[in-house]
Amino acid sequence: MNIDRHNWIRFWLRWEAGVSLRALAIGNRNTTAVIGVEPELSPTMTRAPEAGGPVDADVGGIAADSLAPKRVGEHVFPLANHYVKQVVLVSEEEIRSAQRTLWNSLRVVAEPGRAAAFSAVLSGKYIASSGEHIGIVISGGKTVAVDF
Repeated sequence: MNIDRHNWIRFWLRWEAGVSLRALAIGNRNTTAVIGVEPELSPTMTRAPEAGGPVDADVGGIAADSLAPKRVGEHVFPLANHYVKQVVLVSEEEIRSAQRTLWNSLRVVAEPGRAAAFSAVLSGKYIASSGEHIGIVISGGKTVAVDF
């Protein structure tokens, strides 16, 4: 697949994907805005800028196994501070709804942590601008369809 990165405005990442954030930072020439998504019960990256750097945060919820580090990493924080335009917090029910929608509409089985970014769009917590393209990485498989 050939994607012209200049046509993509928003790129969504879950926070445990520090490697993905570093890769995006290397390839990004300020042409792509990065929007972070975290569960409300695990606001690690939301708390760090408020404190001026990595701090311990509460962790929990259905996506805790993949989206709940106790603190954002020392190497990831400066990259996130530079490249991430906004962090959106999503609820447990919004994540579950995104999982169900992905399954019912596309037959994509996504674990909670991988459905979190989609839940921000599906719930309306993030609304795309006119002409804006959104890319969402949905990966992983720590779940099965019968969970829905």
